[in-house]
Amino acid sequence: IPFFSFTESLLTPPDRNPKNAPESAGSKIARREIASQASAGLEIGHDAAEAPARSLDPAGRMADFLFEAGALKRTPRTGYQFLGRGHENVAEHSFGTTMVAFVLGRLAEGDVDISKLMSMALFHDLAEARTGDLNYVNKRYVAADEDAAFKDATEGLPFEAELASLWAEWKRGETLEARLAKDADQLDMILELKRLSAHGWNQAADWLFYAAKRLSTEPGRMLADRIMTRGPDDWWFEKRDELWVNPKSPDPQALKRKPQDQKHLARDSLAKDSLGKEPLEINPGKDNAGQAASSNDSENTGAASPIQSPSPIKAPASAKVAAS
Repeated sequence: IPFFSFTESLLTPPDRNPKNAPESAGSKIARREIASQASAGLEIGHDAAEAPARSLDPAGRMADFLFEAGALKRTPRTGYQFLGRGHENVAEHSFGTTMVAFVLGRLAEGDVDISKLMSMALFHDLAEARTGDLNYVNKRYVAADEDAAFKDATEGLPFEAELASLWAEWKRGETLEARLAKDADQLDMILELKRLSAHGWNQAADWLFYAAKRLSTEPGRMLADRIMTRGPDDWWFEKRDELWVNPKSPDPQALKRKPQDQKHLARDSLAKDSLGKEPLEINPGKDNAGQAASSNDSENTGAASPIQSPSPIKAPASAKVAAS
């Protein structure tokens, strides 16, 4: 190919609707349907007859829909602006909400349509690809027409009616699936707030209180309670000396111990190393016949303090309403 012809082809804008381009299979099907309606004497509007090939191609319309849904990956959740720490996009939140919805569906008693529940959770923030995410403070002054945004986002899709039904059910919030989906929405945020709180961001604890009050189902409240009694790293950080101090030569018996036993072993090992003798038996709430060290002694000697039970969600000292 001559160089001039090659560069000219690069600089020439592509023709999005070339006259001689082969027609897609979906477009052919749509045109046959219009021709069939016309032969049957049905009225066809001017817009339908003149519609571009893209809108007549179901697969093409679905491709556009997926591009729009992908915009949620670049749509930030704005509540973190007021929390002062953390960041998340709407797609990440939708993924988390769908995962929680699946779990809640398994926890719930009775006949739960898991497919409907997960679909509702997956699409509950689809409109934000067009409206953006409005947090609690924004909503005091700005109102987004999410119904119109959702309708425009799904219009012309082969499954438009299905998504419209899911959206309406979500908005009403009356069915068990809708209530579980709304709880999943809050629980995904509770998980993130718990993570930030465990990492030292105290303001997240205030938000946790209000997020928990929004829960409306028993499975949602039960899961929130369990979330508050766990740490974000409990799923992997088992605190085993054999895995962290000398991972190449683990003690086979130690590997069989339960994770909670390892916490006490690690504590006792620290006490023994610090005091140069066998550790004291620490029993919270008792003085162990005068042997337990005081809190000041623990600080001076390096002995670990008793492991405290996790606290339930408490009201914040100064009420702050969650901004998301």
